[in-house]
Amino acid sequence: MKKSSNIVFERKKMNRTPDFPSLLVFGWCFLFATNMAAQWSETGEASYYADKFHGRPTASGEKYNKNDLTAAHRTLPIGSIVRVTRLDNEQQIEVRINDCGPHKKDRIIDLSKAAAKKVGLLHDGVAQVRVDLVQPGEGHCACDRKKYWDLSEWATPEPAHEEVVVKPSKEAPARPVAQETEVPVRVTPAPKPETAPVIIEMGTVLQLGAFGVETNAQKLLENVKKEGFEQAFIKEFPNGAGAIFRVYAGTYATREAALEAKSVLKNKLGIDGLVTELKPEK
Repeated sequence: MKKSSNIVFERKKMNRTPDFPSLLVFGWCFLFATNMAAQWSETGEASYYADKFHGRPTASGEKYNKNDLTAAHRTLPIGSIVRVTRLDNEQQIEVRINDCGPHKKDRIIDLSKAAAKKVGLLHDGVAQVRVDLVQPGEGHCACDRKKYWDLSEWATPEPAHEEVVVKPSKEAPARPVAQETEVPVRVTPAPKPETAPVIIEMGTVLQLGAFGVETNAQKLLENVKKEGFEQAFIKEFPNGAGAIFRVYAGTYATREAALEAKSVLKNKLGIDGLVTELKPEK
């Protein structure tokens, strides 16, 4: 198998300035904050897990499953969603980061066997790819449990609404003033207050996504409930000046029940949920 001579890290701006600088060092990750959204990307060699790792624990705590669309990275947060594009054939796959790796320094990402098959990597073993960050995870950096990204910087600010004042044209003729007439008053009963959503504080749940913008979390919640998961809910976690909105489904009596629900959601919506334990905040 060929070795790449260089690993290239890139930063791309998304039609707004200023961009934030980022520094990536093996085993560490730093994010220097501004209040603007940005896109993270890197280019280098990808490989994939050997079958012997199937069933072994990953850095996230879950077991590696060669049939799931997951990957290992050194610096991205656990739970991040990335788009991997093979450069020689433009085949793409989105995977979730749940492990620390690769251990060979000339490679930038290790794909699960299922993900490698999607981009035709099983035959070649190693290929040049571009990795684009779609959504940063809420967990620690893959290879360093003490390091975290500031997720509030990925929140998209709401656009400001300007008040528009329309001045009447000087040439427009004056309208005649209508005489006031008494209009019968119709009393409309006040609408019934909506029932507040139930937010579960503890138990075995499926974590389905984490967002810096609440409306994005609401969209995912609506889609999940349409598939019959009425017990899904959003929980807000303050994060500096902003907040992270996580979408959960649950609770479940056993981990096996949560894994069964995870399989159903993956088949219906393509969501690869994470089974976790929700604990009350201290």
